[in-house]
Amino acid sequence: MANGGRVGEAGMLVSSPHGDLGRPSVLRATDTKAEVPAGGGRYPSGAVVAVGPGASQGRRGQGVGRGHSSVDAPGNRGRAKGHWSVEGGVEKTCERPPEGTDRNGGCPTRPLRKTVEGGGEEEPGQAERRRGTAPTKMPRWEGRKLHSLMPFVCRKKTMVAAWESVKRNKGAPGVDRESIENFEAHAKERLWELSEAIRTKSWHPKPLRRVWIPKPDGTKRGLAVPCVEDRVVHAAVAGVLYAVFEDEFGPDCYAYVKGRSALDAVERVDLAARAGMRWMVETDISKFFDTIDRRRLLDKLAVRIADGSFLRLVSAIVRSGVLGEDAGEGAAGVPQGSPLSPLLANIYLAEFDRRVGRRHVLVRYADDLVVLCATEEEARKAREEVEAALNDEGLSMKPEKTRVTRFDLGVDFLGYHVSSRGLEPSERSVKRYQEKVRALTMRHDTRPLEEVVQRVMPVVRGWTNYFRLTRRTDRLWHLGGWTIARLKCYEVKHRWFGVWARAVPIEMLHGMGFRTPCHVLASCSLRDRESRMR
Repeated sequence: MANGGRVGEAGMLVSSPHGDLGRPSVLRATDTKAEVPAGGGRYPSGAVVAVGPGASQGRRGQGVGRGHSSVDAPGNRGRAKGHWSVEGGVEKTCERPPEGTDRNGGCPTRPLRKTVEGGGEEEPGQAERRRGTAPTKMPRWEGRKLHSLMPFVCRKKTMVAAWESVKRNKGAPGVDRESIENFEAHAKERLWELSEAIRTKSWHPKPLRRVWIPKPDGTKRGLAVPCVEDRVVHAAVAGVLYAVFEDEFGPDCYAYVKGRSALDAVERVDLAARAGMRWMVETDISKFFDTIDRRRLLDKLAVRIADGSFLRLVSAIVRSGVLGEDAGEGAAGVPQGSPLSPLLANIYLAEFDRRVGRRHVLVRYADDLVVLCATEEEARKAREEVEAALNDEGLSMKPEKTRVTRFDLGVDFLGYHVSSRGLEPSERSVKRYQEKVRALTMRHDTRPLEEVVQRVMPVVRGWTNYFRLTRRTDRLWHLGGWTIARLKCYEVKHRWFGVWARAVPIEMLHGMGFRTPCHVLASCSLRDRESRMR
């Protein structure tokens, strides 16, 4: 042609010098003597089409040109995606052809995705992977050292799962005073920044904030609270480490292991004692988190991990100091208050569990442990073996909490008193419950009684739910009566029994939603039975 254009099928001008400008050229098909096949070509004579420099003569090349899709076509602008055509100068959007056929409704094609509508069932987990909700796959120990663990820490799914864990556990702010709510307001951008900082090795932990928590014996326990964003990094590292060392946590370890809980540990002690292990060694590790040897801990990690960057990241987390305290370079201990500390403690004591559990019945929950034996002589030897095994790990037993006793006398373990009379809350647990209820029912408070009942019930439910293994209900009945007396005393402000009965009948408390521990325990047992029947 004179203007340098090129004629395609149906006599349509499909390219011209104007198409070289990088945008589609709107041209009108010229009237030529080219024969049009029966049924008409793809574009009828007189149609307005958009073509560009990338147009070609082949059927697959016909379209809007290089770098443009059918969405840019006139019939598809602002509408649903689909085929479009022009007849008589009027744009018209055609219906999408059925799945399994090409655009002309001819030869069948392979479905884009194997779905029920596409002619088959989805593979297991395919829908979750498509939505981005599939569980994160972590590296597992298979007998060889693992390399390149840092990419697993930095990826999006790991960071999001770590943030969800931190958000679920709540917690106090760190030295920067940033709360969970403030971090959540810009969580997406902050997680991306954290991931990039870890990948480029520019992330450094901030100092920890010291918090003192009173213990039941009158002493205080010091916690080192990290910042919110540091806790996210700790949780991400913990997720990778747990997958690598999960098989190290034997049946004797019950703390911070998936599928196990403190109630499982208490129940195992009770079952083993009733099976013939009538002698127990009760002990506690003295200042466990503060005396862990950091170098030995990193050596235990290096047995399975060969990624130097990952080990340096764990070392930086472990060595992060408390604000205002000079820890020193060679100080021992891991920060108690970090999501990573319980996992590191389990890894550190994995060899101890195997050594003691090989010869005795060992039940350990963090730094609390009980060893069960058949005779007193065996229990004495087990005590010596436990002390020697802890000394080899650089740890020691707490003398005031170490004793050898019979099952008839019982031991206090994880809030329960385990004895031949059955499981029941320990004296210390009962006092702790009374202190919480007493703090919510002070007589100088001016809140309505119904509001006080709503504040007391979470304490009653939570305490009863943990002590649902209790076989002796007389203690629970006593606590229920004591709680009712506290609520009545709060309402009438003095202890005259006649005024209690008239002013605050039990029916009124029940109508406000109050339930005693025995009632809560009965409802929990009923739900358990119904779930088993289903």
